Amino acid sequence: MTETYSLQQLDKINIVSEDGKMTFGPDQEWYPEERARISGCGPTSGALITAYLARTRPEKYGALYREATFGKADFVRHMQTLFRYLLPGPMGLNSLGLYREGMEAYLKSIGVLMTPLMFPVHGIDYFERNRAEELRAFVRDALAEDQPIAFLALSRGKETVLQNWHWITIVSAEISDEGLYATASDEGIARRFDLMNWYRTTRLSGGLIRLRG
Repeated sequence: MTETYSLQQLDKINIVSEDGKMTFGPDQEWYPEERARISGCGPTSGALITAYLARTRPEKYGALYREATFGKADFVRHMQTLFRYLLPGPMGLNSLGLYREGMEAYLKSIGVLMTPLMFPVHGIDYFERNRAEELRAFVRDALAEDQPIAFLALSRGKETVLQNWHWITIVSAEISDEGLYATASDEGIARRFDLMNWYRTTRLSGGLIRLRG
């Protein structure tokens, strides 16, 4: 049996530009700065997560997004704000811990009480991959609580739909006893992939992170 979980207001991640073009979430290529276009996938994901929460629950999380509209021009300014907190280093934003620290700093700066929760995945040479049920539960619980999930794949493993060394934002999932397929916002499009295949075959560390209020 397969169960499907999704953000409750999936249309709220759509972003419309001045010319009327709609994208499925943001694209790091929107950054005006070259460095951010190259390394800004982490802050782009952070911008989407915080904007979705502000847009769907403004009475509780409105401070997470300070721009006037959710159009592209204003959203890019929000991405630039998140870039200052989720600041990529020479190797990018290449760990869950760096993402968590940056998000905690952003939350503190605006006075929003939320806690980043992580599901870390370590390099396969060091740990066995025996937490499949915990991974399913992490994804299920986040989406059931209407929380987008930031996902880091340093190595895509055998899941060729994914990119190496890249953050995307999971917005829905199909979960069964045998598998776990996820759909994510990635560079302004919807990308469906086998998250369990990634989990079992990725060579490097990575994982998932979400916010809890």
